[in-house]
Amino acid sequence: MTRTERGWPGHCCCATKCRFRRNTLLEHGDTRVVVSTIGHRVDGEDIGSGRHYETMAFHAYQEFEGYWDADVSRPVDFLGLHGMP
Repeated sequence: MTRTERGWPGHCCCATKCRFRRNTLLEHGDTRVVVSTIGHRVDGEDIGSGRHYETMAFHAYQEFEGYWDADVSRPVDFLGLHGMP
């Protein structure tokens, strides 16, 4: 497996208001997944109901040669990871 840490948020419209942003591309064979974590908003607001951080994972798509981005319309089902394409 290859892990590539990237320096921008991978999801959420409020990510620009967060002090913590992590975007990791995981690659194994033909499978690519982007794991995105955001949190610690500068305005003190929650990310969601009582949460200060949020992690989501998405299947990746090739935006252009050599660049894979999160396909936010295809979230990874953590309970069904064995069924990933």
